[in-house]
Amino acid sequence: MIRISKTKLRQEVTTWQTELEYKPNWSAHEAVGRLLYWLGDPAASAHFQQAARIYLQYNTNASAFLKAGNWVRLAGNLPQACALLEQSYALFAPKLVQPNDQDLQMIIECCFLLERYAEIPAFAQQLATRRIHFKLRAFPIARLAQAVQDQDQSEALAIAEHFSRSIRSGRSRIASTGLMSLWDWYEIALRLAQDLGADIPEGTLP
Repeated sequence: MIRISKTKLRQEVTTWQTELEYKPNWSAHEAVGRLLYWLGDPAASAHFQQAARIYLQYNTNASAFLKAGNWVRLAGNLPQACALLEQSYALFAPKLVQPNDQDLQMIIECCFLLERYAEIPAFAQQLATRRIHFKLRAFPIARLAQAVQDQDQSEALAIAEHFSRSIRSGRSRIASTGLMSLWDWYEIALRLAQDLGADIPEGTLP
């Protein structure tokens, strides 16, 4: 598990809010949203929604809808998130004839969020012979999808620990912006383990 300094998160919020005042943009809204989310502040929702709104004004490809769908999911608007993720899935479909490495990683993430767990192993198999950079995230997500189907608490915890190690080794920050982050998957795995009965220490989850 990862110990989070809420004092440091609040300091980062102040820094990013200064940027928002100077130059409002989707990245700053996402960063503030992520920090407030892990602080348990409901104001995070509005920032995630703003990030999605601004980003989709200029980007309408498959990865854009995946990003926006994840932000709206974090905002707590699950029906809207599902609609955006379905758009992402539909836009990925034509690419899957000859997908590149990143396409495969992102379709695996999209399928997981849409609970299309049964589709994930085939995409992971295609990725098996490709660059290790993409395997490091996609394969644990594929394992997590199987853990959902098997209702396997210990596997969910093991995958959460994998993501926590990746966060530490890569010094991944909560405020990192863009595609789905290691923090997203760390939380998803922990919540699954908790839902399956694992005792997650207070303060570990947002």
